[in-house]
Amino acid sequence: MAITFDDVLKVIRALFGEVIIGDDWIDLERPIGLRDGARIDRIKKEEVTAAIDRINSATGLDGAFLTWEEECEVMVLDNGRSGNYIPGSVLREGLTLESRDENSLMFSLGGPSLAYALYLLHRIYEAEPSSRQRHPVFRRMRDRVRMRMNRNRATEATDGREVSFEEVISSLFPSHTIQIKSAHARTDYRSLCESFLFTLAYNYDNSFLMASGIESIFRASGIERVRRFADGEIDAPRMTYKSDLVHHYQLAVSAESPLLAYLSFYHVAEHFFEKVYSDDLIEQVRLKIADPAFSLKRSRDVGGVIKLVANSQKKTRDEGGVDELKALALVLKRFVDLSRLVDDLDEYDPHIIQHYRSTTASFSDANTVDLRGTRAEEVLSSLAKRIYKTRNSLVHAKDGSRPKYFPFTSDEELAREVPLVRFCAEQIIISDGRVI
Repeated sequence: MAITFDDVLKVIRALFGEVIIGDDWIDLERPIGLRDGARIDRIKKEEVTAAIDRINSATGLDGAFLTWEEECEVMVLDNGRSGNYIPGSVLREGLTLESRDENSLMFSLGGPSLAYALYLLHRIYEAEPSSRQRHPVFRRMRDRVRMRMNRNRATEATDGREVSFEEVISSLFPSHTIQIKSAHARTDYRSLCESFLFTLAYNYDNSFLMASGIESIFRASGIERVRRFADGEIDAPRMTYKSDLVHHYQLAVSAESPLLAYLSFYHVAEHFFEKVYSDDLIEQVRLKIADPAFSLKRSRDVGGVIKLVANSQKKTRDEGGVDELKALALVLKRFVDLSRLVDDLDEYDPHIIQHYRSTTASFSDANTVDLRGTRAEEVLSSLAKRIYKTRNSLVHAKDGSRPKYFPFTSDEELAREVPLVRFCAEQIIISDGRVI
């Protein structure tokens, strides 16, 4: 669907406040300043319409990825540590690399083009009524607008150079984009972007990743701000918990990667695998001995107990440890209350339980699970399989016909699995806690 001038006006008003529309100009209520002292108080309509025409002429609009026959642009997120290894001047002034062979390709990293910025902001604005207020891109840009408006009011404005609307938007935008220009039409722009990102990581030790979609932009982790309590609503703790479990949980909550978050929450359950497996074997032996049909005087009965223990030990040796799927099911059975799990998931996202019932991640062989099922034993078994198979797809990356997880590319799907394992991990930690 084509973007119109009115669509862009909604975005401009959301960022800058009320505007006055003239024949050739869009006048802002208050000037916006740049860091070098230059400022803008009106926008050329011609610049805006040219950007709209460019958006509508794109041959591909795929999430955060825009393509034309001889050009592409995609938003990238800094996946490195807070201190960039790329010299600050490179990020401020942009980085351009050019191939001088027959391909005649130009790669650049820097602020977004006006067309790209307006396209992305429009997508966010139209996604949901609440998105425009709380989405990190809009929030950060509005904060910068307010800061610069306040600075302009606090100091006497000075005459500066004339700036374009593209320059203002680029300076306000909270991230960078990759732009690739080709001398001829191409269809392999995603692969070219990946090559450019590898070059940056190889030469600067800085990792960027392409935004996979609007929903993935600036997501700190697969699950964030699950609970929102006002000051004064939280009680002092009444229980103590195992230190290593708390550390795994803290790592998961603070993780920027859904993969790290998922595995860290999984480690909480994994902590109890050997204990529950051993306890289960002891219980099986106890039930055999307690059975009225069992007799210590019959060698066959005693041999049956020995065989039970021997088979369990052999399976443990052959598999290099306990049967993890069975152990996970036992942990969930011991520590997780399904009704509480359903309530937690409903509160987090009213649609996510239906997602687990009807959908699986494309990168794993995981099964669907109906958490509202009436047979608790079957639900817990299906839940254990889904969590375990998802975990396996993250730690095993063998090449072959089976689906597998691709870092960054699969993160959006994986993020939908994180709440499931998080809420299970929380119940496990709490159930194992000790009253102070």
